[in-house]
Amino acid sequence: MDFFDKIDSHISDRLPVVVYRKPNEGSVKAILQKDDQLIQLNDYSETGFVFAPFDADHPVILLRNDEQIRFENYFSTNAKPSKHDVIEIQDDQKEFYIHLIEKAISTIKKDDFKKVVLSRRLKITWNTQPLEFFRKLLATYTNAFCYLWYHPKVGTWIGATPEILLTAQNRTLTTMSLAGTQTYSGNESPAWGNKELEEQELVTDFIMDALKDKVSNLNRTPTETIQAGNLM
Repeated sequence: MDFFDKIDSHISDRLPVVVYRKPNEGSVKAILQKDDQLIQLNDYSETGFVFAPFDADHPVILLRNDEQIRFENYFSTNAKPSKHDVIEIQDDQKEFYIHLIEKAISTIKKDDFKKVVLSRRLKITWNTQPLEFFRKLLATYTNAFCYLWYHPKVGTWIGATPEILLTAQNRTLTTMSLAGTQTYSGNESPAWGNKELEEQELVTDFIMDALKDKVSNLNRTPTETIQAGNLM
């Protein structure tokens, strides 16, 4: 059975699965769980794919590693998004977001905080299948971590991020701070304004402060520009 056909069949059978590709790699991997048990992580000694929420009050889910499959040297340009994939934003949603931005600016001016990342939830009607959308991400975001995570008792999550939370090699851990955004125009070394540089510094300083008492040797590398799709 074809790699993606097997994943599609697993989802159709309402069985947990995660399929993912690491940044700048050609290998797409999948972990399949052979029953629909909802497993909560206890002490990080278990083996599998960990899916954790931002809110510590919610459980961390472990997708058990019952079977692994991989697609070596996967590359596709035919699955890139088309103009038909553009999501139209409703006026009431736009007004809500503008109000949220105004509220954030007002709060920053009061010195309640220095930086905030706003987000919103959009409810849309969409006919594209999750696996098809995941393949579009693979074609568009080659230097990002792309994933599709599914559990029948939780839901479906799909994403692509160039920001690495943590890598480990021997006894060395590496993380990154990613902040400041502009549209990619073909220039690999764009000029960054003070606003973007300040945003980057805030995130970097926060990470450095959080780690300084927890590691024996803390090093900071120079700032660099990373491209993700049509953004930098």
